[in-house]
Amino acid sequence: QLGSVAPIKSFEQRLRVALDQCPERQAEAFHLVNECGCSYAAAAAVMGLGPRTVSAHLTRVLKYLRQQLRDWDDPHPPRGTVPGLSLS
Repeated sequence: QLGSVAPIKSFEQRLRVALDQCPERQAEAFHLVNECGCSYAAAAAVMGLGPRTVSAHLTRVLKYLRQQLRDWDDPHPPRGTVPGLSLS
């Protein structure tokens, strides 16, 4: 069908879509800490912020991601995709 959107099937795809909808600084903090493995201090240095500000950005983005992904029902989600992200 023309104009129909294919359902998002993988957790990674849903995560990417959700992150694309986040404020840029929150998504950047998430990327640096959870995908690149930076410490809060290292992410803060890259972003030109303090570590507590990075922590605040991460708190907000993780809350948003939990809300957006709470209905994920894959019985076997990929392991290690998002370290530290608890969807419960």
